[in-house]
Amino acid sequence: MRRRLWIGVGVIGACATLGPAAEGQADGRRAKASRGVVRAELPKADPQTRIAILRIVRDAGHTRHDVRADAARRWYRAGYRGEACVPLITGLSVGRPRSREFAARALGELMVPNAIRPLARRALIDRERTVRRSCMQSLARMHRRWPEAVAGPFVQALETRSIAKRSRAVDALGVLRHEAAIPVLIREFEYIGGRGPRVNVFAGRQQAYVRDYDAEVATGAAIAKPVIGTVQSGAVLDARVLQTRRIVREYHFAVARALRSISGARIGTDPAAWRRWQKSRQKAAAAAH
Repeated sequence: MRRRLWIGVGVIGACATLGPAAEGQADGRRAKASRGVVRAELPKADPQTRIAILRIVRDAGHTRHDVRADAARRWYRAGYRGEACVPLITGLSVGRPRSREFAARALGELMVPNAIRPLARRALIDRERTVRRSCMQSLARMHRRWPEAVAGPFVQALETRSIAKRSRAVDALGVLRHEAAIPVLIREFEYIGGRGPRVNVFAGRQQAYVRDYDAEVATGAAIAKPVIGTVQSGAVLDARVLQTRRIVREYHFAVARALRSISGARIGTDPAAWRRWQKSRQKAAAAAH
């Protein structure tokens, strides 16, 4: 059992050394969101310390209350600092929900920049709501010190195809109240078109006719090449889907809630109104300078 725990910690430690964010993103949004990411070497802990911390995480998810209370006392009595980062990152993805919740809270107390990326990932993919909430509480504390590094993974998650993950990313940006994410959320709001996706419908017809001939005369012969013209008639209509899947409608309202939480403005679910509000805000900021 001890050998298995050491192998798990080693794999997590090797993956975590890659840093909290990736460089060289082609997209301007991702590049802007990844600025200011703090990079540091993972603190190294001896095997005995790692096993002790993993046992505390395991006992923190026990069904008996006295075992959980004893695990909390052992954690605070030991006074772990940076050396606890790697085993706690391991505890984010193993064990019972209470164990993962304890690991998330402990990482928030350590305030280690290398824990930002694992906490953000667990806040997006964990099935238990309590674990996601604990991850967000820890990230909210770290956001005061490293705002761009904490908000970056959630901005990048808006590019995924999973609408459930995108909804959680939008909620996280609203909890963090990251002002730099306002333009990104407005663009996301315009993309989904408010309460329903918008499309352009063209209704019409197209006719072709011969409008002229290009004659080429040679010795004893003449060739007439027809010139084809087209006539189009019809109308382009702007349409919006009034009824969509429930999860899509919830995503629309989640974006509106996040924008209200960050900006404090009560505008509603009209993306054009949010765009006008952003332009007026930019003009006011330019006039102030």
